[in-house]
Amino acid sequence: MYIAICEDNPADRAILAGFCSRYAQSHSTAVDAILFENTAALLADDRTMRMGAVILDIQMNGFAYGVEAARTLRQSGYQGGLVFVTVSTDYYAEGFEVGALHYLVKPVRYDDFEDAMDRVMEKQDQLEQYITVTSNRKQVDIPLRGILYAMAEGHKTILHTTAGAVPVNLPFTEVEALLSDSRFLKCYRSCIVNMEQVERVEEVDFQLKNGEKAPITQRRAPQIKAQYMHYMFGTKKNGV
Repeated sequence: MYIAICEDNPADRAILAGFCSRYAQSHSTAVDAILFENTAALLADDRTMRMGAVILDIQMNGFAYGVEAARTLRQSGYQGGLVFVTVSTDYYAEGFEVGALHYLVKPVRYDDFEDAMDRVMEKQDQLEQYITVTSNRKQVDIPLRGILYAMAEGHKTILHTTAGAVPVNLPFTEVEALLSDSRFLKCYRSCIVNMEQVERVEEVDFQLKNGEKAPITQRRAPQIKAQYMHYMFGTKKNGV
């Protein structure tokens, strides 16, 4: 797996590259760092969109170029892990907006870098997972990352995906069992949402990244919203 490291300070860039090599050796995995000294070079490189992760210094030359680059990558469809390097916690909200996996606070310690890379590896595993279902009498493989939400309709369940709606010849309870991955949350009696696809939480529903909405059971709204926040800020960003 290739990792992009975008850091304008040569010394910090060398430290991160060294940590990358150390992680690859200690975890017996193939991880190669591609180094960039500014975001213009990062965004112009054809390899960037295929990187397993991008490690970005938030402030370069005194400006939040890392945040803007992260937004550009996500808007271009980048699905890999984003890790921010920072001297301040002022940009946590922006990191949440672009789905950052971790923050590395300077001076970066190897233990923190290792935690970030473990999350990157977990993210890669998630991107490769899929379920096989029968739809319109044909077996189809549905990547978990592409599922927005699943909702019961009569005796069938509709998987709403980034590629469109897929009717599945299974009752909702069986689809719920298939979607046991930690990113999925039962938010309504007959609806499961992919928390990775949530743009924001509203009063009575989850606003998804494609503009659709998944309803929230009102009597359990506080617990459901707390589960979502724990997943996004707790499970994914603990230790920050």
